[in-house]
Amino acid sequence: MTSLSRASKRKDARDAAERSISVEAELIALRRKAAAWGASEEQESITDFTGRWEALANWFPAAVVHRGVRYASVEHAFQAAKAGADADAARAIREAKTPQAAHALGQKVPLPQDWERRKLGLMEALLRDKFVRDAALRERLLRTDQQNLIATNSWGETFWGVSGGRGSNALGKALMKLRSEAREGADVTAWLSSSFDLARADDPHDGLSLEARKGSLRHTPRSTRR
Repeated sequence: MTSLSRASKRKDARDAAERSISVEAELIALRRKAAAWGASEEQESITDFTGRWEALANWFPAAVVHRGVRYASVEHAFQAAKAGADADAARAIREAKTPQAAHALGQKVPLPQDWERRKLGLMEALLRDKFVRDAALRERLLRTDQQNLIATNSWGETFWGVSGGRGSNALGKALMKLRSEAREGADVTAWLSSSFDLARADDPHDGLSLEARKGSLRHTPRSTRR
């Protein structure tokens, strides 16, 4: 074998090794992205919340009730919450003709000081109300089966979604969490807990009952814990 042939083989082996390393690096990067997005490599993904999956989008028309007030979409309710104690601004956002208009108004109000701390919990509560309140929407969410839900966008939103391959996909993660609750039949209980101030099981007033005795009424405490 000539030295030229040996050099050529060494080069081919080196190139093959570099390609292998490159492929492995890409796989590692993809796994890290999948983990960041709450996604599973073994499942297919829904990345476009339009058409068949439009109901997953926050802008989809759907009745949502938050703190006793009815909104036309999750987007209306979420943006109105940014107004805090400014009742006029909150009303203007609530009455916006479209979710897009509500979003635009929400960008103009000063954010409450605790907004960053509570925005994720608020979003989950609004989404939970949306899907529990409407059985058809709940069924649509369940029809996504085990697929990854990744809220991709082209306008640079990297907290709630993924843009340009980067992002936290917080909206997609919340939807997948609610889907798991619905699949396990735990969504109504979670909705009640997040929407209402329920009495604790150890509340001393829990389980009061009325007992009739010789024409008189008296109330006696009775534990209702199972």
